[in-house]
Formats: sequence, C-alpha cells, structure tokens
Amino acid sequence: MSGYINGKMFFNGISTSSISLPYGYAGSAFGTAQSGITGATATVAVTDTLVLVSSSAAATACTVTLPPLASSVGQNVTIKDLGNNASTHNVTIAASSGEVIDGGFPSIAITTDMGSATLVNVGATWINTSDNT
Repeated sequence: MSGYINGKMFFNGISTSSISLPYGYAGSAFGTAQSGITGATATVAVTDTLVLVSSSAAATACTVTLPPLASSVGQNVTIKDLGNNASTHNVTIAASSGEVIDGGFPSIAITTDMGSATLVNVGATWINTSDNT
C-alpha cells in the first residue's frame, strides 16, 4: 500500500521521506531520481529509479538516454511525462550507443500526455514492462 501523508510518500508503510513533492525528489530507500527535466536531453544514472520530465507546452521534445547495459544490469527505471505534454513534445527513451530496447529498438517514445515507461535491464537488452507510452 502506498500513499501520501503531510506531503511525504509512503510505500508499503515505509516513508520515502527524502521526497519533496512534486519536483524535488532527491532519492529514497528505493534509489534516486531526476526531477524537473526540462531540457532537450537527459541521461539516466545507474542509481536512478525515476526520471520526471516536466517540460512546458513551449518546450521541445526530450530524449532520455539509458545507461550502458553492462554497468546497470538489473536496474529498473521509470520515465514519466510529468509535464503533460508528451503528445505534442514526445519523450524519446534511447538505449546507449549500439544497444537496444525490447530486443531490437534503439529507442521508444512516450507519446501520451502523462504517459510513462518502466524499463528493466535484463543484461542483453532493456525490456519495457509497461504499456503506457
């Protein structure tokens, strides 16, 4: 069970007190996050579990690059269009150079406003485990 109490997020009864909602997520027992990504590019760190893209309606599309497979085996990361603009300004999720997502794609895109994608590094590829792009 998860929820919010006094602006702090709880997951299965464990406080993720280092989260300052909505854009100040600095990390928790579950990993770290990048928040408020507004530029054209961002790179996921091997410690990131959440990347929040919060571009405005006037912004351009954003490309978020995943870390190399060899350095992030087992990593789970969720990339979310928090800016509610992915239908206009797609959020492209790109594998590192020469690597692929879902066994054959160099990139995938979030094209739905408030959409997200959760990816898992299984060693040979990143697998998109969500259907909300």
